[in-house]
Amino acid sequence: MCIEELVLTLNAIREKEDRDRKFLAAIQGIDLEAEKASRSEDITSIKGGKAAKEGFGIGMGLGHVVQGE
Repeated sequence: MCIEELVLTLNAIREKEDRDRKFLAAIQGIDLEAEKASRSEDITSIKGGKAAKEGFGIGMGLGHVVQGE
C-alpha cells in the first residue's frame, strides 16, 4: 500500500466518523452545522493551546494587547 492510498483511507475514515458524529447529534436534536456557523472567533478570542496550535507565536516572545475594553 502506498502513501497516497493510506492518506485516502485515513480521509475516508475521518469523513465516516464525522458523518457518524453528525448523525448521533441529530438524534439528540443538536444541529452541529448551525452551531459551527453561529460561532465567530476573531483573533483575540483564541487563547492558550488553541492559539499555539493555530500558530500565533505563543511561547516565542510574541504577544498582543487588546485596547478599549
